[in-house]
Order: sequence, then C-alpha cells, then structure tokens
Amino acid sequence: MVGPPSEQTNLLDNGENTDQNEAGSGSISRTTYLPPVLVLPLALLSALALSSTSATAYYTYATLLCKDATHCKGQETNRFAGYVAVATAISNILGIASLGPLQRITKTKLKLGLTFWITIRSMSPMMLFVGKNLQNIYVALSSKLFDGLASDNILHFALNTAYTQHPRAEKASSFIGYSLALYMVGISTSPFVAGWFTNSSISFVAAITLFALAAAYLQLIVHPKVVTIDDSENPRPDEEGPEVEQTSHATLKIFILPLQALARNHSTLFCGLSLLLYNVVQSYIFSALLIHTSIEFGFTSRENGFLISLVHSIGALYIFMSVYVMPKIYQMLSRESSQSAETKLENSTLAVLSFGCQALSLVALGSSSEAWQVYVAAALLALGLPTPSFVKAHGISGHIGSRRAEVLAALAMMETMGDVLGPVVLGGWQSYKTAGGEVFFLGSGLMIISLGLFVCNLFSVR
Repeated sequence: MVGPPSEQTNLLDNGENTDQNEAGSGSISRTTYLPPVLVLPLALLSALALSSTSATAYYTYATLLCKDATHCKGQETNRFAGYVAVATAISNILGIASLGPLQRITKTKLKLGLTFWITIRSMSPMMLFVGKNLQNIYVALSSKLFDGLASDNILHFALNTAYTQHPRAEKASSFIGYSLALYMVGISTSPFVAGWFTNSSISFVAAITLFALAAAYLQLIVHPKVVTIDDSENPRPDEEGPEVEQTSHATLKIFILPLQALARNHSTLFCGLSLLLYNVVQSYIFSALLIHTSIEFGFTSRENGFLISLVHSIGALYIFMSVYVMPKIYQMLSRESSQSAETKLENSTLAVLSFGCQALSLVALGSSSEAWQVYVAAALLALGLPTPSFVKAHGISGHIGSRRAEVLAALAMMETMGDVLGPVVLGGWQSYKTAGGEVFFLGSGLMIISLGLFVCNLFSVR
C-alpha cells in the first residue's frame, strides 16, 4: 500500500480502471465498488459453509485419536487437547503471515480478495474429508492450516470494507451489525443439521458445496458499480509516500502498515488491545468447550452441533435486537439527540454489556457439573459473541472515509494476534489441566482485563 488510501479509491476499488480528470486544483475520478446490500448474503453463505464442519471436525479428531470417540481416556485426552492446540496455533501464525497481503488485495480489489478467501478456505473441509477416509490425523489436522490462511478475521475485514463505503458512520455500523447477525444465523443453523448425520463426511461435502455456491454468487450476482467522485480534498496515495513501494523492506511494511492507526490514536489503540485480549479467549474458547464437553460429558457431534446452534442462535437474535430494534426505541425516546452521538453511545454501551456477559458465562461454564448447566451457561456466552462488532462500530464512528478502513485493518491485525496467542495460552493450559473447567476461569479473567481496556478507550475519546 502506498501511503493512506483516498476516501473512496483504495477502499472500494475492485481492480477496474480508474479515470481521473484534473482541472485546476480539483480532481474528478471514477472508481468501482461492491454494493453493500449485495455483499451481505456472502456473510450468510460463508457462515453456513464454515459451521458445517465446526462440530463434526472435532468428533473426527476424536475418532482418529481415541479408541472410543465419545469417551477419550488418560493419555488420549492429553493428545486430543495438545494436537488441536498445536494445529490451531500454527494455523493462526499462518493467518498473521497471510493477513497483510490478503488485506492489501482486499482493500484495493475487494472482489478478488473475497474470491481468494473462498477458494483457500474451501480446502479446509476437503482436507477433513480426505483425512477421515485415509484415517490420518495429520491430514485431517491440516485443515486448520487453511483455516489460518483464510481466517474469519480476513473475511470480516473484507466484508466490513464494503460496508464502510457508506458516508454516514451509523449506516456503516448497521451494515457491520447486520452482517454479523447473518453470519451468526449461518453458524447456528448448519452444525445443528450436520449433527444429525450419522456420517460426518456428509457435513464436509456440504461445506464444499456451500463454498461453491458462495463463489458462484460472488461471480454472477455481485458486480462492481461505477461512481464518480470529487477527491480534490483528499490526498492521492502517490502524494503520501511513494517510497513505500520502492523500499527493500516492502514486505515488512505490508505487515506493519495496518498498525499505523494504533499509533495515531489512543482510542484506537485501546480498542485494539481490548480486541486482542478478547480474541485470545474467543479464538480458542469453542475448541476448549467442545473438548470439555466431549471428555467430561461424552458429547457426540450431535450434542456439540446443538450446543453451537444454541449459542449462535441466541447471539444472532441479540445482535438483531441491538442493531435494529433497540436503535428505533432509542431514537423515539431521544429525538433531539445527535444521531451519531446516539450510535456511538449505543455501541459502547452494548460492548460493555457484552464483555460482562462473556466473563460471567465463562465462570458459569467452569463451574458446570452437569450437561444441562453447560447449555444454560452457553446461552449466556452467546451474548458476548457480538462484542467485536460493537467495538469496531464504536471504533470507526469517530472517523470518516479512508480512516475507517485503516481502523478496521488495525483492529483486524490485533484480532489475528489474539488468535495466535489464544491456543498457546488457553490451549496450553487445557492440555495440562484437561479435567475440570480451569481453562474457563482463566478466560474469564482475561475477558475482565479486556473490558477494562475498552473502558479506558471510552475515557480517552474525550
């Protein structure tokens, strides 16, 4: 990336030709963008594909590592937790390596970036299918490498980049919220259906098919539109540091560039640190939960699928209420308030509540001694899932144009760093403390610190 992007060109360009017509001090340019409304269904299709294997993958690992997949014992439990933790850590390290280049492609050629993401991520269920049929745990675990190369963070960054084209921050925030709600609907539906199949290979085939449908939708339905803009007030990228492309450290700069927004703004820095710790917990908590339920309560792919469906169904309903119903009520009660101020207050309040619910739910999970208690605690866990959406919406609400994309890139980088640390911290702890729920108490403590950092962000804004 050459310097900070212009307000529209780098953010929305799909790789098409950009025509400029300069006259005097003004500058008129034509660029292309992907309509946010057409991009929204990709969140649902992608989530359906991703979640098709979320429960069956761990049951497949247990099948390949344990004599009885429903009751791993002794060293089998340590191997189960250890193998998953190592594979997840390597996956997230690859995510760090691929984030910069894929972010760069996504920010300048959004449709191409989304195509790359779908293609790479579709290899994950394919490896699960091959690994199961070959009875090879290493081939099955290699699916996580593709999970890292095309991580969820990159998907959300690409989708959010399309949404931030809207000139009003509250509209961009709404699109981000709707996207996450659709994503959660997909996450909640697919594993529940897949869990009822006696042969987990069917869920792997279903995921591959859904990725193919997403790719077809992207290519056939989502077409870039042309817009003419006056960017005379916006600096052109080549005016802000052309040496970035020419330096021998260009590769390193691609990695560092997304972090520049953190150095420029204390509020963004606190948001980033808060999301980093949040993702340390969130990146591994479902792995920890599924391992815990498989070992302690003998959950099969059906029970684990229902558990994931429950969590994300409640999460989807919660975010729908928060981004659509609650704002309507808020506007009716305070019509004289500034709409942007309402949006910012709403997002920050919901973020604090979500952090608190997440911390409490983890304590409840760690204290659960019966299966029904796990379901109750998981329902509370669902209220913490939309947290990143509220934090990001709050983070971009004070910025306009290209600054929003820069903030999103910085937050995505911090999330990915959290993804790397999560399996090391929580996965490492769980591999040595397999019995009991100590890993959830550790996660709750980290979530409280994350909440504290976000509160510091609220005070630093003023």
